[in-house]
Amino acid sequence: MKSQFATRESLKRLWLPPNLQVYHQSDLAEVCFYNTKQGGKPAAIAWKGRADNPTFHYTFLSDARRRDYAENFLADLLAHKANVAARRKGTPAADFFKVGDILDYSWGYDQTNAEFYQVLEVKAKSIIIREIASRPVPNSQGFMCQHVIPVRDAFLKSERPMVKMVKSYPDSSNKAYVSMEYGSASLWDGTPNYSSWYA
Repeated sequence: MKSQFATRESLKRLWLPPNLQVYHQSDLAEVCFYNTKQGGKPAAIAWKGRADNPTFHYTFLSDARRRDYAENFLADLLAHKANVAARRKGTPAADFFKVGDILDYSWGYDQTNAEFYQVLEVKAKSIIIREIASRPVPNSQGFMCQHVIPVRDAFLKSERPMVKMVKSYPDSSNKAYVSMEYGSASLWDGTPNYSSWYA
């Protein structure tokens, strides 16, 4: 990332430390370097966007560490902007799911509910899923708990198909999920899911 030094006068902030040098200035952020009065330690202050309050205001052991921290901060902002733009465009569902795939979804506070859903149809940016039954894994039962696996094509009559928008994780892990009422459901990895209940 190429850094630039702008002028102190170009900053429009309510408060600025003395001897400030603008290291980076853009619509995403402003990062400024200066040296503290006592000891002359390298310091940096930064703002995101149009925020009045600084995002960080730190001192560093060396100029190199200050520069590295600023560059990482700016790189993270650019990566976040790219991820937001990608999410706004939508995620092609076919890149992650196909008809017949099974998604798992665990939720609960006092107990763990393990649910499974099967993909019925894949659209441009969404999938249609419907809940299927599960069965306990032999010899997995414990005290008010067990492990369960899905039963393919065993659709629950009480549950109707649902249309879910496909979302991808921002870490570029090539994985996707759909939002549920208490969390998210993602592609089942084939391992039994934990389930528990209270008597």
